[in-house]
Amino acid sequence: MTALGVAFSTPTLSRNPAELAIDRDKDTCAYLKPKKPRWWRIDLGEEHKVLSVAVTMISPDKYVKFTVFVIKTQGTSASYKRCASFTGKFGTETVVLSCAEGKGIEGQKVHIEDHLQEEGIFEICEVEVQVEKDTGYDCGRPSRSLYSITYEPKNDMVEYGCIRGYEIKGSDYRYCLSTGQWSGDPPICEPILCDDFDDLEHGNIRITHDNDGPPLEGAVAIYKCNEGFKLEGPITRDCLKDGSWSGKDPQCKAIRCAVPDGREQGGVYRLINKTNSMGSMAMLRCKGGKREGDNPYIICTEDGEWTAPEAHCILPARAAYGSRDYPRIENQGDSTPKEPRSSAGDYAAVDYEKKRQSRLLKEQDSMDSSSTAGASPLPPDEPDKKESRSPTPPKHASINESEEEEEEEEEEEESETSSVQAKEDIKQQRKAQEEERKAKEEEERKAKEEEERKAKEEEERKAKEEEERKAKEEAEKKAKEEEKKKAEAPPGRRRRVRDEPAPPPPVEEKPVLRRFRR
Repeated sequence: MTALGVAFSTPTLSRNPAELAIDRDKDTCAYLKPKKPRWWRIDLGEEHKVLSVAVTMISPDKYVKFTVFVIKTQGTSASYKRCASFTGKFGTETVVLSCAEGKGIEGQKVHIEDHLQEEGIFEICEVEVQVEKDTGYDCGRPSRSLYSITYEPKNDMVEYGCIRGYEIKGSDYRYCLSTGQWSGDPPICEPILCDDFDDLEHGNIRITHDNDGPPLEGAVAIYKCNEGFKLEGPITRDCLKDGSWSGKDPQCKAIRCAVPDGREQGGVYRLINKTNSMGSMAMLRCKGGKREGDNPYIICTEDGEWTAPEAHCILPARAAYGSRDYPRIENQGDSTPKEPRSSAGDYAAVDYEKKRQSRLLKEQDSMDSSSTAGASPLPPDEPDKKESRSPTPPKHASINESEEEEEEEEEEEESETSSVQAKEDIKQQRKAQEEERKAKEEEERKAKEEEERKAKEEEERKAKEEEERKAKEEAEKKAKEEEKKKAEAPPGRRRRVRDEPAPPPPVEEKPVLRRFRR
């Protein structure tokens, strides 16, 4: 059971007397002033076997050093028996100190003595003394509130706690009274709530927790960015015991690839949509009559890199021989023409010419056989007629060539357009960089002017103070000189001032009496 009594101590602050340590309110404390010795004491009124003493302090991180004694009085003598000592930091609000390893010590008073008397205020917010219960009724199973838990009762005392995500409000302990009832009311468990998040720009936040309400301790926030954006910061954050979220707020940044460089492919890349964000495309454009080989497109991927280029600028087959100079067929019939000396494009041109010559010869043979059926072959002395079978390029070949030339011109125009666009983009970038540089210089100039202005004002202020100081010193100097002159001047002769006679009193005019003779 918990014993109550009368509290007294060494001097305390006026508004924080010793009684506040036994008022069953942990938010009110007794503050003992620095003094040697410094102690707090409770008189239980009668002798009890003290089993434990629970001490509550408002600052669990403060370093303390004290000893708890049980005082037993017999007549005029008193004996102090040590219950327990504590040195260090509480870590929690309340610390329970057992007396004689839980066996208890008999006495009428509980005495707490501080060993750091000269180091600030000694605070005691609540002292609960557990004594051995007199024979009485059994208290039974203690009641508890929602979300709270109780530990196995020990020495007629039960300790309360809360499930994860909740914190206890009220006393952590209840004691069995001699009346068969548990002291006080069961503590309440209040939820530890973490603040809601603001909307994640270009992404979303998913919170996983066991309940359907607001996030409690142990909840996990999972961050995810929209397509085309990547997360900078932690992927997950946890709701902590103090109601805060771990880590810092992450952000979703747009995925961008570097401006592609087509010099290795022999050309330039043009951004299709004038952007280098994820999913955008760039096309290889060639110059100087060269053409793209395979797929000329590259794509910006989600890792911020362009796909591997497949195309390269190559020279067309016929371009190796000038605008329209094809290799001549020097032999006729089944003879193989001489192979050119240079690149693979030349071999392609020769192969094309071989096939064309063979096709034309077959067509001409079929026409001759149909028109001169049964005629004898040409005599051997007429080579001119045989030479007339030399190949002539058909009309559709020239049409194809003109179409190819038009395509080349269009490609060159597009290449020039893309080049102009690229130059314009570079120009815009340089312009933006120049504007940024100018803005930065302007800010630096303004900051410098502001510093100069402040320095000038400071100099003027100091000069003014110096002038005032000098003027004051000059005035004091003159005043001292005047006083000195007055002190050194010889005393002057005094002139006697004769007393002037007082003016005569006014004469009253009396009437003149005249006598008349009769």
